Amino acid sequence: MHRLAARIALLALVGCGERCPKNESTTTTTTSDTSTPVESIDATSVTIAWTGRYGRSEDLDGEIPLFRVENRSARQLIFVWGWFYYYDADRRQIARRYWERHEVSVPGGGSEEFVAGPPRAELPSGTAHIEAVFVGGTFAGGAGFRGDPKTLAPDVRPMSGR
Repeated sequence: MHRLAARIALLALVGCGERCPKNESTTTTTTSDTSTPVESIDATSVTIAWTGRYGRSEDLDGEIPLFRVENRSARQLIFVWGWFYYYDADRRQIARRYWERHEVSVPGGGSEEFVAGPPRAELPSGTAHIEAVFVGGTFAGGAGFRGDPKTLAPDVRPMSGR
């Protein structure tokens, strides 16, 4: 397991109030070639996908959902935060929880797997699928993105086609 995975912890809150990231972004140059890292930092700079697997953490007991974090920016990703959406086997949303700011280390153009969220035993009852929505992050050199949570992570969100 990746060394930093042990340092990831989650304070799963329903709602974030004033702690929600504000809608600010750092933008430099963009590229239309999606196979190369982009220098513009926005909501599409980071994707977070549940692998369908669980891992272990030295900080948390039990099996923790394992996510792949892909950094499409050219800068190293240092912190991420967002929202978890929990769906049942029929693809109906059963819960939504705020994902506090987490320390990660994902190089520009790279991806890493990290455990995040509550242990499997504490997931909302009936959880069959988990999706995560990136709403903010901090990148090397002081760059960052603060998306509007109401736009990026609405209260009700259909499960994606994945």
